[in-house]
Amino acid sequence: MKLYGASVVKGLLYTLKTFVNTYIEDFKRMGGKGTSFEGSRTVYDEKGVCTVMYPEQPMPVGSTYERFRVLPMLIYDEQPNGEKDVRCTSCGICAKVCPPQCIWIVQETDASGKPVPKPQDFQIDTAVCMNCGLCTEFCPFDAIKMDHKFELTYTGDRDGRYDSYLYGLDKLLQPTSYYAATHPQANAAEEAARLAEAEAKKAKEEAKKAAAAAKAAAAAAAPAPDDDAPEKSVKKPMSDEEKAALKEAAQKKAAEMLAKKQAAAAEAASSEPSDSQGAATDEKPAKKVMTPEEKAALKEAAQKKAAELLAQKQAAAEASPEAPADPAVQDDKVEGAV
Repeated sequence: MKLYGASVVKGLLYTLKTFVNTYIEDFKRMGGKGTSFEGSRTVYDEKGVCTVMYPEQPMPVGSTYERFRVLPMLIYDEQPNGEKDVRCTSCGICAKVCPPQCIWIVQETDASGKPVPKPQDFQIDTAVCMNCGLCTEFCPFDAIKMDHKFELTYTGDRDGRYDSYLYGLDKLLQPTSYYAATHPQANAAEEAARLAEAEAKKAKEEAKKAAAAAKAAAAAAAPAPDDDAPEKSVKKPMSDEEKAALKEAAQKKAAEMLAKKQAAAAEAASSEPSDSQGAATDEKPAKKVMTPEEKAALKEAAQKKAAELLAQKQAAAEASPEAPADPAVQDDKVEGAV
C-alpha cells in the first residue's frame, strides 16, 4: 500500500536526525575531541554539520561530501611505465547532453586520417558551466567526474582572466588516485562492478574453451570409420575382360531384341485384316514386307548403334568418380536405345 506524503516525512526525519547529531558532535568537541580541522567532523563520513572558518581554516581536497561538485574533470589510469591511459574515447555524449553546451571535443586521428578513440583536445568553458553533473551521469566509460576544487579565483590581468575560463586537457586530467581520494565510496562501487564484469567475461571465455575441449574429446572418442566399407568417392577401374564381356552381352541383347521386332513385323504383315477393319484397310496401304537383305542391313545398323552407345557409356563411366553401373542396367538402357 502506497502512502502519500511518505517521502516528505522521510525527509523531515532525516533533517531531524542531522540536527540532533550536530549537537551531539558539538558536545564531543567541548570535551577536547576534534579541536583541529583534521580531527573535526567536517569530513564526508562524519555526522552532523558545522561551520568552517574559511579561509583561516582551509579545507583540504576530499574533506567534503562526495556529492559536492564544482567543475568536471577527466580521469586517466596510471600505467606502470608512467603513461596516461585516458578513459575518454571522444564519443561526444557528454557534449550532447550538456544543457549550456560548454564542452568541445576534438577527436585524435592517425597518420592516415583514421579516427582514434582518444581526445586530441577537450575544452570546457567554466564561465558557462552550470555544475549540473549530467556529463558524469551519461558517460559510458566513467571518464568524466565532478571535481571538488572550489578555489578558482584568478588574480592576474584582465586578458588572462578570460583565458582562465577555458579548461583544457592540462587542467582537466586527473589520475584515478585523486578520484579515489575525493570519491572513495563511488570509486569502490565502480571498481567492484568493473571487477565483477571482468570475472564474468573470464568465466564465459573459460566455459567456451571447456565446450571446445569437450567437443574435441568427443570427436576423438568416436569410432574410426570401417576400412572394409565401400567408398563412393573411390572409382573401381574395369578390366579388359569385364569390358569385353559387357560389350558382348550388350550386342547379344541388341540382336535378340532386333530378331523379336523382325518376327513381330513379319507376323503382322502376313496376317489378313478382319471384316471390322475392312474400311481401315481400304484407306491405308498394305505394309511392305522386308527382304532378307533389308533385314540383314537393319540388324547390322542396330549392332553398330549398340556398339557406339556401349563405347559412349564406357567413356562416361571411366570419367565419372562413381562406381561403374551394373551390366544388367546398361543392357536395359541399350535395349531401350535399340
